[in-house]
Amino acid sequence: MFSTANRRNLQNLHSLRIGCWNACGLRRQFDEVIQFVTDHDIDIFLIQETFLQPGQTPNIPNFTLYKNDRISINSRRTSEGTCIFFKKALVHYQIPTPELESTEATIINQYRKQKSNFVYFNLLQNTSQI
Repeated sequence: MFSTANRRNLQNLHSLRIGCWNACGLRRQFDEVIQFVTDHDIDIFLIQETFLQPGQTPNIPNFTLYKNDRISINSRRTSEGTCIFFKKALVHYQIPTPELESTEATIINQYRKQKSNFVYFNLLQNTSQI
């Protein structure tokens, strides 16, 4: 089915492992996140409903964290929020998130040499504000 040259090309392909999780609070479960990312050799991990406070920056070794926290104006508490852990070995940068009324987002562009870039959107619709 495949020629020898095609087999070599297939062996050189690097597939990305992408994980996505609705945390409903990240801090109390973060050790499990690290274990999951490590066990499954995840390259990009998107998390919704992080409930992280500004200044709280959980760390996964060899990953860069990008996050958007949502502070409830009425209670001054953190609610929901999104983040993306992106493996440092992948060339990437954050795209500024525009002001959104009822949606939270974290956006990352991955540069791929001689190929089209990939853009990752981590979106969370805030249904309480619709």
